Amino acid sequence: MRPTKSSPVVGVSPTLNSCPTDNAVGQTRSVECGVQEHPSSIQFYESAGVFDLQHPPDYFGHPLTPLYVGARTADQFTARAEQDGMPTCFVWRGDLTRSFSPDGLTFDAVEDIKYVHFGEDDMVVRRHSTGTRR
Repeated sequence: MRPTKSSPVVGVSPTLNSCPTDNAVGQTRSVECGVQEHPSSIQFYESAGVFDLQHPPDYFGHPLTPLYVGARTADQFTARAEQDGMPTCFVWRGDLTRSFSPDGLTFDAVEDIKYVHFGEDDMVVRRHSTGTRR
């Protein structure tokens, strides 16, 4: 599955830091992403730009491309990303709660990502994402 995803920021707390990511309420990213589905588990990953199977992004080296792994039950899934990104800014933890439509063609999600930047306060960005299979 290679859906496109629209992901507006709906909240930032408690403070801002220097991590190079969307951090203002209303900022929206539209990206291509990938989902690998298994009977009871799921992996969800997104590209910082246009997704290209021949040259996939470095999911562990860029804070804009968290790799989520989790459990799936019917149309619902919950996943977590941990410690990916650059040495000075990285995703300490990301929590993702999603649901697929009954036909499996769209999804709706809430994503909370804790960004850590050495020497600065942590920043938690909440996004509300929607996506459609292509």
